[in-house]
Amino acid sequence: MFISSALTLLTGNLSLLEEYALKHNLETALYRPGDPIFTEGGSVDGVYYIVNQYARIVRQNENGEGIFLFTAASRELIGLTSFLQREKRYSCSAIAGERSCSAIFFPRAAFSGLLQQQPGLRHELMQVLCKRIRWIEIRTKSMLHQNTDRRLTDTLLFLWKMENDGSRSASSSSARICYSPAELAGMIGTSEDYLKKRLGEMRSRGLIDFGKDWMVILNADRLRI
Repeated sequence: MFISSALTLLTGNLSLLEEYALKHNLETALYRPGDPIFTEGGSVDGVYYIVNQYARIVRQNENGEGIFLFTAASRELIGLTSFLQREKRYSCSAIAGERSCSAIFFPRAAFSGLLQQQPGLRHELMQVLCKRIRWIEIRTKSMLHQNTDRRLTDTLLFLWKMENDGSRSASSSSARICYSPAELAGMIGTSEDYLKKRLGEMRSRGLIDFGKDWMVILNADRLRI
């Protein structure tokens, strides 16, 4: 199962966004692990451009529980859907991942002005949103056709990859991730009780270790088998 939306803007427009931020002295904010970048229900006052690391995009269900939607990686814009649909409130929340995440905030007026100056950018952003919708459809179908154990393994390997990318050697077989069993259960669509049972089995085999709000992947190579 592929979790990240893996959607970034083209190189030319990436330079455009970064140059605009420098020219207009837009600040880059640092968010510690678990810090909200923006929250569901908050006023839509602009969009955020992730400079490095990544953010979790989540939405609350009817019980007020956070449901994982996707991971937005570096060089992605978040808050974009609510902005382009002219919503007054963000329809989801963005939370910094397990490593500190930095992002540039583009205020509504500034980003609207940029889109007017660069019509090609608006067109590309619409393509990004269409691809993101398509990705969510693919993810939903994959979850329907994979058993729970396969979804669990694929998700753990993805989180291991996210932690290793840009933070340590790509050959490292272990990684600590700050996701709780409850969050992981929401990602793969299963009960927390069943997930803890499977995680316990993996721990007894020396593949992982876990606690209330953390997890350590001890051997990704063996996990793949």
